[in-house]
Amino acid sequence: MSIRPGTRKVLVMTHRYASLFLAAFWLLQVLSGILLVYARELDDWMLDASGQPPLHAAIDDAMREIDARSVRPLEYFISGGLDGQVDILTDPGTGDLDVWRVSGTDGQVQRVTAWTGPWWRLSLARGLLVFHKSLLAGPVGRIAVIISGLLLLITLLVGLKLAWPVKRRWRAALLPQPVPNPVARWFGWHRAAGLWVFPFVLLMVVTGLGLQFLPALERLTDSRATPPAPCTAMTAEAGPVSAAGAVDSARRRFPGADIVVVSLPGATRCYHVQMRQPGEWRRVFGTTHVYVDAASFDVVGVQDALQTALPARFVVALYTLHAGEWAGSAGRILTLLLGMVFLAVMGMGLWLWWCRRAVQARGRRSRTTS
Repeated sequence: MSIRPGTRKVLVMTHRYASLFLAAFWLLQVLSGILLVYARELDDWMLDASGQPPLHAAIDDAMREIDARSVRPLEYFISGGLDGQVDILTDPGTGDLDVWRVSGTDGQVQRVTAWTGPWWRLSLARGLLVFHKSLLAGPVGRIAVIISGLLLLITLLVGLKLAWPVKRRWRAALLPQPVPNPVARWFGWHRAAGLWVFPFVLLMVVTGLGLQFLPALERLTDSRATPPAPCTAMTAEAGPVSAAGAVDSARRRFPGADIVVVSLPGATRCYHVQMRQPGEWRRVFGTTHVYVDAASFDVVGVQDALQTALPARFVVALYTLHAGEWAGSAGRILTLLLGMVFLAVMGMGLWLWWCRRAVQARGRRSRTTS
């Protein structure tokens, strides 16, 4: 894979200056992604989670108390960190949504935070997630993240082309030997570490871009959860809100599954219960969906994540691959470590640029004084 000198110069300039131009942005993206691996657990530790499975009857009581304050509950979901923590998504009527964190065992309110902003009202885990996805800047930030992701993908491929060892000298490329010149030594490790983490970073960038286009991919693969016809056709009045009753019905349909999200009846007149079956890749937020009639508590629709078509499973797996959840705890730890190595690769690249700049400056000074 030899490269012509003129082509190599263009590739080097592209790799170097694209990296320099977006270095700060990429560093923040990678750092926020690393922190997100365990952000939910850290958020729950700060609130002294009970560690006990939530009681849905207690959550019903909490939602009734919230509703009595003229704040409309929309859905609730487990925190995704430690057991016993539940977030209730509410509409206070101000145009923005709030999140009420309650203890799932007794329904006691622990805090109230924002769902999308302002940033100072976001919880730790939610703030990191919103920043990572859209820079806390809404649709404009999301576009910026997509563009930067595409540029990072191009820069990675150019870097791979430049780092590819000639005559298949992989051992020398992956395990550089010590050399006296510090710049050459830094370059050797920058190249080696870049080759080590290239498959991981490529996977992160591709799946991250896929997640930015998730609604379109869900439409293409018919993998979006949609209410069945009975939910939109029902006209009978529903009884009192009882998420616990809907949860019981969903559990009878999938006895071994965990409850992760419960959406209350609204325009569809159905409870929407999202569950995680033992066979799903997702660590917490599984993608099995059960629709329960709000009047009779009969199950009227099911989307079994283990029975969906292959294209739909691929779309669902995007987040699992991006977050390292596909390999359980080991995958998350590996994602954390490889993310740190990629930060080191970026840091070495910046240091190389600075060293070369200093060498060039000394050369110009020596020519001036000679």
